[in-house]
Amino acid sequence: MPSDTETFQPNTPASSEALASLRAGLPKPLPEGYMAFLTRANGGEGFIGDRYVQLWKAEELGEMNLNYKTAEFFPDLFFIGSEPRRM
Repeated sequence: MPSDTETFQPNTPASSEALASLRAGLPKPLPEGYMAFLTRANGGEGFIGDRYVQLWKAEELGEMNLNYKTAEFFPDLFFIGSEPRRM
């Protein structure tokens, strides 16, 4: 069971500017539920259930998807985070 320091720790909410920039840079809109999540927590990191996850900030989403070549390899997907390996 994860300790309190390992449970999911949300970041502070995304700014309206970051959300507007994210929306403007997307080829199609993200679900409104996810956009609402960003207004409460701009990503975060820690355990959700048994999985350790990193949810990216609104400001990182476009660049991370470009780096992962998401549009090329997974054209119907848009990544919002990763599950890093922990030692």
